[in-house]
Amino acid sequence: MFTRTFKSKGFTLIEMLVAISIGIVGATLLLMAATNGLRYAREIREKQKLQSEAEYLINKLAQSIRISKEIEVVSASKLKLKTSTGERTFEQDGNKIIYNGVQINAADTLVTNLNFLPKKNALKVAMTLQGKESQVSFKTTLAQRN
Repeated sequence: MFTRTFKSKGFTLIEMLVAISIGIVGATLLLMAATNGLRYAREIREKQKLQSEAEYLINKLAQSIRISKEIEVVSASKLKLKTSTGERTFEQDGNKIIYNGVQINAADTLVTNLNFLPKKNALKVAMTLQGKESQVSFKTTLAQRN
């Protein structure tokens, strides 16, 4: 009887193809996770920017209301404040908030909603800001100082 014996000193073609396939699947999963992580981080940064913008706008409005002598809600999106130094107006004009004729929201931030609702001795304010990929809504109640 004649027997042949082979000693294996490497990988077969099938083993190499399986290893390469597993590597490609692993790399694809890592790439997808990294891409989703970057997208999520970008959304979080944008929401933080929008929240900061809304905080600035509400603080500007609150400061003006606190020093005002009289508040007049002209329409749901327009407010007139009479102060000792004159009249101030806040209004939504398209996607902008205008304060005394000057846009006060950032150019890349769209104001999709600004509503003023008068209450006894207070003013309810609702605002929605839109960025490229997300939006933020705020509601608050502001009052005058006596």
